[in-house]
Amino acid sequence: MLWRMILLSAALVAAAELLLRFGVGLGEPPLAETDPEIEYLLAADKTYRRFGNHISINAHRMRAPEFPARKPADEWRIMLIGDSVVYGGHHVSQDETIAARLAETLRQEHPDCAILVGAIAASSWGPVNELAFIRRYGLYDADDAVIVASSHDLYDVPTFRNDLIPYRLRPPVGALGDAAEAALQRLRARFFPPRIEVAPTEVRKAQSLDALANMLDEIAARGAKGIFYFHPTTREVGSPDRARRAIAAFFDVAEKKGAMTIDPMQAYRRAGEAGRPVNADGIHPDPEGAALIAAIIASALSPPAGLPCAASEATDLSAGGK
Repeated sequence: MLWRMILLSAALVAAAELLLRFGVGLGEPPLAETDPEIEYLLAADKTYRRFGNHISINAHRMRAPEFPARKPADEWRIMLIGDSVVYGGHHVSQDETIAARLAETLRQEHPDCAILVGAIAASSWGPVNELAFIRRYGLYDADDAVIVASSHDLYDVPTFRNDLIPYRLRPPVGALGDAAEAALQRLRARFFPPRIEVAPTEVRKAQSLDALANMLDEIAARGAKGIFYFHPTTREVGSPDRARRAIAAFFDVAEKKGAMTIDPMQAYRRAGEAGRPVNADGIHPDPEGAALIAAIIASALSPPAGLPCAASEATDLSAGGK
């Protein structure tokens, strides 16, 4: 009888493990590492399957293809900079992120160009985190650097608290352990929310604005074209004037630094009116939304002068081509 109970228990545990891993997609949560300056970084050289989606983090701690740190002479390189909007979240697969969609769009529009799109991004990062990353690692010889920000980024500064990092810091013990950790996190968040001591609103706003200004200076100093892209929430799409006021300080800094600014509000509104809202949950784009964002960004980019593909495109145009 005892052996039967042991065997039955083992079978139930194995069945639960398989169901959670292959049915739900648990067992491989993307990992991060703490950092004294950047706050936290994605664990490098990792590949996961999360909720059925492919997630691959390269050697540069980006959810992007592997690439050499130094740009080949014939390559057009773009870096997207941001938080979970750029990272893509764990309910979006690797080829559905904004970076992947942008690379695909640009290759279709510029078939003669060698194109690489990177993603300096992690969930819950703000301008302070992004600046710290760029100061340490640079832009990897990017020709264009596109900062994607939302209104909440105006007040999002590092806390350097491990319990607030939106990633796991160590792998779980199987899918069952993953599920148990997720359940405990939700219970703690609901019944024992962490006490967070944050700086006053105006202090955090000043930190974020200063970080954006310095980031644009870093981009210019490294020879890249700086672009600021405002990503509104679904609620803000319904109140464009309020949204513009909320983000006005970011636009002011970007414009004073001579960066191109992109306000996609009208495109988002048209998508919503057509029954295809950009954001799946109010802030994070779904695959179709990511494709729209990529198309908007692509329309603001062109191959830098000096690349062979830029010269060939100029020749095609002069000859009455595309």
